[in-house]
Amino acid sequence: FTAGLRPDPPLWVDEWVDAHAYIPAEGNAEPGKYDTARTPFARQVMRVLSPGHPANRVVVMGASQLLKTQSAMNWMMASVDGAAANILALMPTLDLARRLSMRINNTLKATPKVRGLFSEPRSRHGKNTDDTKTFRGGTVYISTAGSAANRAEIPARYGYGDEIDDWEDDLQGQGDPIEIFENRGSTYGRNRKWYYSSSPKRPKEMSKIAQLFERGNQQHYHVPCPHCDHLHELVWENMRSDADLQRAWMVCPECGAEIDESYKGAMLRDKFMGGSADWVAYATSVDGTESFTISQLYAPVG
Repeated sequence: FTAGLRPDPPLWVDEWVDAHAYIPAEGNAEPGKYDTARTPFARQVMRVLSPGHPANRVVVMGASQLLKTQSAMNWMMASVDGAAANILALMPTLDLARRLSMRINNTLKATPKVRGLFSEPRSRHGKNTDDTKTFRGGTVYISTAGSAANRAEIPARYGYGDEIDDWEDDLQGQGDPIEIFENRGSTYGRNRKWYYSSSPKRPKEMSKIAQLFERGNQQHYHVPCPHCDHLHELVWENMRSDADLQRAWMVCPECGAEIDESYKGAMLRDKFMGGSADWVAYATSVDGTESFTISQLYAPVG
């Protein structure tokens, strides 16, 4: 009883990840110890997903296979270890829900810090199935976003909604699926944390991820020019190529110098790695939402 009354221990997801996170071999090109230096732009996303950060909603609008789902995995594993509570994860399709379930299983097997916290698949003391995974202090519920029944009667402190541009606009006549989803965390008040990620797949005025992004502080990752140190966002307008498309490069919007892809690794480094790259907010959040956007131009070499 007294343990339940104690506040959460200090937990910053990015620091936990640097110390404990692993990427499983199954389905990954670069398995092994997670290295934030590989994708430094993920650090701030994980930082605001931490229990100690005041944001209740975190939004990432970005390219596929770059930042979104791995940050969710890191966040869930860190939370299970340091601030355990129910987690509700909703995917747009049953196939993607099963993939997430498998990814969680592979991740916990590869991560010693959390391996013993989850129930075994055939345990008498808990469940470890495709849609329900019990751990010490809570349960991960994995479901699809297309059914109101999947969201009812499940209180959760943490919520993860993936590829929300593929979600329905009206959930079986019951209204906005995002609002219904977030009602599952009302019990936890200011302690809840909701994370949404998606590639933009609809026109801006119809895109759920674009609308949530605009409610937040709209952060873009700025990197330094290797020639003049000017901080700028990587955008397609600054991409150049030769006539036969054998070579491509960026140009600095400040000094006009050519920037070859070989510079990218150093350009992406943030202040934690001796660099100067950083997220820059383009707006003020209307409700405390932390929102981020990033394109495939930021994908690390290889």
